[in-house]
Amino acid sequence: MSSPRVWFITGASTGFGRSLLELLLKNGQAVAATLRKPEVLSELKSQYPGDKLLVLKVDVSNSADITAAFDKTKQVFGRLDVVFNLNAGYGSVGEAEATPDNVARGQFDVNFWGAVHVSRAAIAFFREINRPGVGGTLLQVSSYVFYDPGPAFAYYNTSKFGLANMVDVPVHPAYTSPSLITSVIRKIVPEAVLPGDADKATKVIYQLCSDGDDDGLPLRIPLGKDCIGVLRKKVGELTTGVDKVEKYSDDLLHD
Repeated sequence: MSSPRVWFITGASTGFGRSLLELLLKNGQAVAATLRKPEVLSELKSQYPGDKLLVLKVDVSNSADITAAFDKTKQVFGRLDVVFNLNAGYGSVGEAEATPDNVARGQFDVNFWGAVHVSRAAIAFFREINRPGVGGTLLQVSSYVFYDPGPAFAYYNTSKFGLANMVDVPVHPAYTSPSLITSVIRKIVPEAVLPGDADKATKVIYQLCSDGDDDGLPLRIPLGKDCIGVLRKKVGELTTGVDKVEKYSDDLLHD
């Protein structure tokens, strides 16, 4: 049997987070469980020793809380194998143009920035605290709305879309490495000559808007063979991924 792993869970008070926490503890794993109200886990905490369950107060919109939680995890466990970044977040119902700025920004502070701050800290821990070459697993929970956004939740949907794109950005083991993609791009961008012809593209856009297609324009209009290629590749990757894990969704509803 493999040795117990150390997990770090956000949103451990209810739902997915609480369910995973209880499952891990029953299976002998060690868990740093974070939530805004630690007292919610008082009963569970009394059932497990400190080397199995560490309960930490964390508001993901407060980066200082996140830093302190990872520091305490290092102090207690000395390593971290899996981070379950459960960020269900919250959304407000309303038209995009009528939503006050503070309400829209609040959703990004929690749904996007909260998750990003946890992910940053997790990656840094895997790279700098764990033994060299060991790394770790980051499980980022998001929502399917970034593929199929519904009405009345414009800023919730957009925050999830941003988070999904952050997950697609590759990380590198050494920021200073000359092979780091951002290092390469920094050298290229100042002198880059893009191959696309803006005049040709604007003519296509004008034509699309002038043809009077009865079916209307598609929601997204990719222009350029490079763009088409990227989208087709992404569709292929998504299809392959969905096909691989579809069987696990056969029985996920309440009995």
